[in-house]
Amino acid sequence: MTASQSRTMRPCLALLAAFALLAWASVAVGGPSGDASRSRRSEGRAKADGGTTQTPKKRTPPRKKKGNGGAVSPQREAAVLAFVRKNHPDLTALLAYLKDQRPREYARAIRQMYPVSERLAKLRKNDSERYEVALQSWKVQSRVQLLAAQAKMSDDPAIRQNLEKALREQIDLRCELLARDRDKFLARAEKFESQRKHLEAQRETSVARQLKMLLRKEKPAKNKTPSKKGAQKKTSPKKGAAK
Repeated sequence: MTASQSRTMRPCLALLAAFALLAWASVAVGGPSGDASRSRRSEGRAKADGGTTQTPKKRTPPRKKKGNGGAVSPQREAAVLAFVRKNHPDLTALLAYLKDQRPREYARAIRQMYPVSERLAKLRKNDSERYEVALQSWKVQSRVQLLAAQAKMSDDPAIRQNLEKALREQIDLRCELLARDRDKFLARAEKFESQRKHLEAQRETSVARQLKMLLRKEKPAKNKTPSKKGAQKKTSPKKGAAK
């Protein structure tokens, strides 16, 4: 990648952060000033108590956890890249830049993108119609972030118009998803109401049937006794035995 391409791609990192592909975090590292202020407070308390000043013990920094630097498995990386190439090719160049220039952020992006691709894959199996709307909504969301990043770097009115158009499309898709959820819940509510009416209409019949079952007495078990014919057969001597 050339230096000019690198300068062009660098501002687009803000896009990935806004798109939740990256989770930028600024970590405040405590320096010597913090230890010095704590030491002065310790000395002041010791003098006020009439005691001697003691040098505070040095705090040992926590050990760094050993790890692989947040590496991702090749299988997940391949799955995410295939998903991005199929559904949003514009992100491919950004991911390639991260892999080349910022490998840790690239690994983080892959880890965050993998659950998204998995959820959409499951949705495709369970609800194909909703999957199409959800996928389109995800693509529009990413396009909004791309156009927003471009608008910050350029005053081109066409980019602003495209951004406004994408925002309207994003709202329309969200309304469509909500409408689908509403229809699904209304259908379930109608089913529940039908079951309620049926149960209410059959209340007395159901009560009588259950009452009969609950109050039914079990018949005592009959003792099995050998029959007279069987007893006679057992006691009667065989023919020719007396002879």
